[in-house]
Amino acid sequence: MAVGFRNILRDMKYRVIQWATGNVGRAALRAVAKHPELELVGLLVYDPAKQGLDAGELCKLDPLGVQASCDVDEILALDADCVLHMPLPSARGTQDPDRDLRDLCRILASGKNAITTVGYVYPRVYGSEVVERLEKACAEGGSSIHGTGVNPGWLAELLPLTASALSARIDRIHVLESTDFSFYPSPDVIFGLMGLGTAPAAFEEQVGSYRRWLSGLFRESLELLADGLALRLDAVEEDFELARAEQSF
Repeated sequence: MAVGFRNILRDMKYRVIQWATGNVGRAALRAVAKHPELELVGLLVYDPAKQGLDAGELCKLDPLGVQASCDVDEILALDADCVLHMPLPSARGTQDPDRDLRDLCRILASGKNAITTVGYVYPRVYGSEVVERLEKACAEGGSSIHGTGVNPGWLAELLPLTASALSARIDRIHVLESTDFSFYPSPDVIFGLMGLGTAPAAFEEQVGSYRRWLSGLFRESLELLADGLALRLDAVEEDFELARAEQSF
C-alpha cells in the first residue's frame, strides 16, 4: 500500500506558471524545465518583444512548447498548481508600488499557490491591511503564498534561526551582506533598481523610495528572526550612507 502510494506521487507533476523572465525568472524557468516533477504550463512576460516566444528560447533551452504572453488575464485563466512570481519589485522599480500585492492577490484568488521573490517573507511587517488582503485572497482561492530568496528569505533569518538550535545561549546575532555586482547580468537591477552609476545629486532625489524599499525587505528578516527567538524589539534603527566610486567604470 505504501509503495503504491509513493509511485502515484512520483508520477504526478505539478503544473507551474513562470511569472517574469529577468535574471531570477530565467534561472527558475530553466529549473522548472529540467525538474521531473514539474510541468511548465504558462509564461508571463512584461516585455512586448518577448510576446509569443517559446519559453525555451528565453532561457537558452530547446523549445518547451509554451509561448510567452503579456496578457495577465490569459495567464490567470490557465489551470496551474503554482505561480513562480519573480518580477522586479514594484515597490522600488515602478511608479505603482502596489502592483505586486495586487497581482499576488489575483494569483491566490484564482486558486493558484504563489512563490514570490519580491518580498512577503514576513508580510505582517507591512501591517494588518496587507495581511488581510493576502489572507482574503488565499481563503477565496484555497491557496497559499511563500516569500523566499537568498536575502531576505534565507540568509538573514532562516539560517540564524536554524543555527540557534545549536546554541545554549545567544548573546548577539550579526548578519552582513557584501555583494560584488560588477558581473551581475541585469542592467535593470544594477542601474534601475539600485541606482548604481547615478550621480549623487540625482540619486538623492530617489533615495527616499530606495530606503523605504530596503527597510521593508530587511525589516521582514529582522522581525521574523526576533519572533522566532521570542524576542521583543524595543526599536529598529536604520542608517544609510552613500559612497562614490574611486574610479570611473
